Amino acid sequence: PDPIALDVIPSKLADIRRDYGIPEGKKMFLMYGAIESRKNAVKIMQALGSLKRCELENICVVFAGRVRSEIKEEFYKLYNNLKSENIILKDAGFLPYEEIFSLCNLTDYIFALYKNTNQSSGTFAYACVFQKTIIAAKKGLLWRIVKKFKMGVGINADSAEEIAEIFRTPPAFTPDKALLRKYEQSHAICNFCDSIERNILK
Repeated sequence: PDPIALDVIPSKLADIRRDYGIPEGKKMFLMYGAIESRKNAVKIMQALGSLKRCELENICVVFAGRVRSEIKEEFYKLYNNLKSENIILKDAGFLPYEEIFSLCNLTDYIFALYKNTNQSSGTFAYACVFQKTIIAAKKGLLWRIVKKFKMGVGINADSAEEIAEIFRTPPAFTPDKALLRKYEQSHAICNFCDSIERNILK
């Protein structure tokens, strides 16, 4: 997984809710970076398409990064059909770290609905730093990490209906701050590099 550079997080972060036009009080869900098949981006959009208009009014879902060519046609078709101000797409390519930090700082939930669950994710470290709830695929190594460090909730990432239910009833989950801090420190660049030196290179 990607280590996190704690020393480059600015002391003052941008007001992303203001910049993106997201009203206070709306639950915000975030997918950032590569918007692609392996993250179940289309399945998330299908779940949004199954919601009633009144259900969409209570949330805001932000996709920020780059929509990969493998899903671009289908993803945009679903997005354009929905035409909702509560679904924000910034298909702009590489995001500066400052913008990632600002997004993670003000979101309520971060998606980790990977198809390949025998992996970790750099997203976990950002969620830990900003103490946000992960919505994770409930299986494999991915879920074991989320469960051990009490980072969030798990669902069937292949089920548009289960994803839709998360939107209808956003989980009232309180991450364990002590465990998040432990994970965060272990993935700080200095500790991450030391671990590689001790366990792999020697």
